[in-house]
Amino acid sequence: FDFMARFPSLAPYNAMLVHVQQPGSTLVASAAVWKSKYQRRIRLGARPLLVLWPNSPVGFVFDVSDTEPIVEGKGIALPALAEKPFQAQGKTPATAIWNVLANLPGQGVLLVEVELGAHQGGSIQLLSRKYYQLVRKKAVRAIYQINISRRMDASTAFATLMHELGHLFCGHLPAGPWARLPRNGRIPSRPDLQDKSQQSKKQIMEFEAESVAWLVCKRLGIDIMAENYLDCYLPKDGTLPEISLEAVIKAVGTIEKLCQEDYCLPYKPLLLDLDSMKPHERRQWSEAESRCAWI
Repeated sequence: FDFMARFPSLAPYNAMLVHVQQPGSTLVASAAVWKSKYQRRIRLGARPLLVLWPNSPVGFVFDVSDTEPIVEGKGIALPALAEKPFQAQGKTPATAIWNVLANLPGQGVLLVEVELGAHQGGSIQLLSRKYYQLVRKKAVRAIYQINISRRMDASTAFATLMHELGHLFCGHLPAGPWARLPRNGRIPSRPDLQDKSQQSKKQIMEFEAESVAWLVCKRLGIDIMAENYLDCYLPKDGTLPEISLEAVIKAVGTIEKLCQEDYCLPYKPLLLDLDSMKPHERRQWSEAESRCAWI
């Protein structure tokens, strides 16, 4: 996780692939990026690292140790760049906050600020009633509600939101039989948790959700005290719970997409045809629209 956190420009899965192939990598990029952005070229005999590439089966990246300046004495001062690859240092990028807030309604998530005690930052739960939010003049049904404490600063609130989204996209919450949502990988099914005891399940879920929050925040340049939070969930023998690495990495990838893209398409099964709404649903919709205008 610490290795993946040092490479915010790589997708989480690609960062893991780089770690498997060359654990000592410090800064990786494609040959084109090394040339255009850093005025460096690939050394003869350099070892390419295979990653997944958009619109292609695979692509290749190279570690800084396999590059050299095109013109001796010119280029970026790489030691500082390799040690500090993050743009932000402890402050949540405003763009990430705005993007994720704008994209949550389309994913069936209702975000609510509430008054909570000092020892509780947030929670996530299934909505027990029908509720709709406005997304680009379309009604989208809310399935989950995330509560965030009003008492926290922006960075802490963002980290708390990432933790609750970690629960969601790691598959810790059931969709509910009434929701009728297809299991297509958006929210994974987790049969591996069904045979666990309640205590073991709680430990696994909290470690996975906090791992997601730590990775997302670290890749944005935000430090969170995950160790202090997880200490109370650590088994007495000190061994780490058997978390799903795959679930954590996929959840991080999904959340980063919500943070990076200014508009993600609403989840189609949640869209409501406004023309087919009944009178009582129209009244309910008008109330929901006014309450969610701040998003």
